[in-house]
Amino acid sequence: MNPSEQIAQDLRRLDGMIARARSEIARGGVLDLEPLRAAVQEVCAAIDRLPHDEGRRLRPALVALLDELDGFGSQIETGLKALAQELGQHGRRRDAVSAYGKGGKP
Repeated sequence: MNPSEQIAQDLRRLDGMIARARSEIARGGVLDLEPLRAAVQEVCAAIDRLPHDEGRRLRPALVALLDELDGFGSQIETGLKALAQELGQHGRRRDAVSAYGKGGKP
């Protein structure tokens, strides 16, 4: 397998990693992004080593990967906003319970 074919295969593997990560987040799971970050970094380094013309042939696959990563980032951002809202509501409930406790018995 030549380097371009290997990179194309690695890009497909990254697409699968992103799909699994998105699914895990949709289920409310916890996720370690380090393997994904490392895989993206490896693929980018491999592309950087290719001759310019070979790298240009991978452009459509790279654009598709960037679109997937953008969607994944948006999904994470949405989840973080929901978590922040939930934590804020929890904090307000805790404050209310605490205030009740202070105003109760002498």
